[in-house]
Amino acid sequence: ISIFIRAFVLMKIWIWYISPYFNIKNINMKEAIGFFLFVFMITYSGTNKKKLEISDRIEAFMLLLIGAIIILLFAYLFNIIL
Repeated sequence: ISIFIRAFVLMKIWIWYISPYFNIKNINMKEAIGFFLFVFMITYSGTNKKKLEISDRIEAFMLLLIGAIIILLFAYLFNIIL
C-alpha cells in the first residue's frame, strides 16, 4: 500500500510542477509506480531484519500516510499560490 501512496504523491507533484515547467508529458499512476520502484531499486540499502510488532507496523504506516498527506497538501497549496 505504501508504494501506491508514494506513487500517488509523486504523480501529483509531477503533474503540478515537473510537467508544466519542463514541458514534458504528465505521468499516470502506472508510470509513477514504475518510476518509484526504479528509484527504490537503485537506492535500496537493506533494512533491519528485526520483526516488528503489529503496533509498530501500524504506527509506521500511519506516519507514512500522514507524511504523504502533508507533502501533498503543501504541494497543492504552493500550486495554487504560485
